[in-house]
Amino acid sequence: MSLEDVKRAVQDKTKAEVEAVLQQGRVESQRITQEAQEQIQRKREAHEEQTKRTLEALERKEQASAQFIRKTILLEEKRKAVDDVFVQLQSMLANMPAADRAQLHKTLASKANNAIDVKKCRCNSKDVAVLSKEFPQASVIADPQVSGGFTAEDASGSVRIDYTFETILDTVRERTIADLTEQLFS
Repeated sequence: MSLEDVKRAVQDKTKAEVEAVLQQGRVESQRITQEAQEQIQRKREAHEEQTKRTLEALERKEQASAQFIRKTILLEEKRKAVDDVFVQLQSMLANMPAADRAQLHKTLASKANNAIDVKKCRCNSKDVAVLSKEFPQASVIADPQVSGGFTAEDASGSVRIDYTFETILDTVRERTIADLTEQLFS
């Protein structure tokens, strides 16, 4: 074997080894590229899923907010309607016929007499005569701030019952509004 043959053999062997290393590098490069692309795809899918969940959560939040606003507006409208009804009721009570008014006062006076020993009563001037009969042991005083009904106190003034039309209607209004609120928001 000549030097030229040895040289060619070494070059061929080196070339083959280089080609094998290059081929191995290409295979490794393709594997790494494939893994990177798969990893990118997984991250992209995870990001898209997270974005989808975030958008769904935002949409649910927006719907809940809109529903809350709708219910709040509805409650306010119902409250206005209830207030209008109670204003009309208050006017009707203040202007009810004398016989009906006297009967209502007798019923309320009976409740007050059962609860306390009434010694002082404040009422509208229209009701002094009726309530003086219902509370014969009490001082019945006309109070221009009372449109109907009365307040009754014991001798010490420490126990007071408020049966004024305004208070009765306010109590009923509060219960009605509370019931409406519970129905709308439960």
